[in-house]
Amino acid sequence: QAEITCLELSHSGNILAGGYSNGKLCIWDLNNRKLKLTLSAHRSAVTSLAFARDDCTLASGGKDTEIALWDLVREACQHRLKGHKDIIHDIVWVERLRMIVSASQDSHVRVWDVETYHCLQTIVDSTQPICALGLNPDESLLFVGSAEKHLRMYRLLEQPEHFVDSVAVLEGELSRSTTERPQTIAVGWNGSYIACQVAGKSVDVWQKLTEDQIKHKERKRRKKEKER
Repeated sequence: QAEITCLELSHSGNILAGGYSNGKLCIWDLNNRKLKLTLSAHRSAVTSLAFARDDCTLASGGKDTEIALWDLVREACQHRLKGHKDIIHDIVWVERLRMIVSASQDSHVRVWDVETYHCLQTIVDSTQPICALGLNPDESLLFVGSAEKHLRMYRLLEQPEHFVDSVAVLEGELSRSTTERPQTIAVGWNGSYIACQVAGKSVDVWQKLTEDQIKHKERKRRKKEKER
């Protein structure tokens, strides 16, 4: 009996996708509580799953280093994205730009055009396996987590800026409390909070300050300096 290696709930909450250690992918209809579809998705374990916003397309990543795009209406594979050299750890959809972003054990992040199936950019800023990805609500910022002491933050550009060929441009870094491997990156509905859960017991949480909050902190800092 193959083990379940990953689960993903659709945006509507009506469909559940499950990946298995033998490469199978199962789709359940939660309204009818029935198995709807079984697919031979990968040559080895399915390691990541991500639904498109319309829930009609599902991306699956595997230990075989490939990403498969599934048309759940036609019950067929649209395309297989190849380029990574190791396990796919995470996938996120960037609907605004018709892209997906993938994270791999090979320490690379790849940005793919889901209409042409071309790799638009390979991000090689880390020497560690890339374990988790996160997006802010308006899909303008990508958060990338590895076993390093920070999360990297990239600005996603609709049109590459002058002298810049990249779709994703490094914007900054968020310091972490540990170098343990990230499991999940979550961003609050309004983008004010970013959380990173690791394989151990800790969760790092960052708050995005407003301009007024920044000014207030600066005033407090100056007041403390004067009191010294």
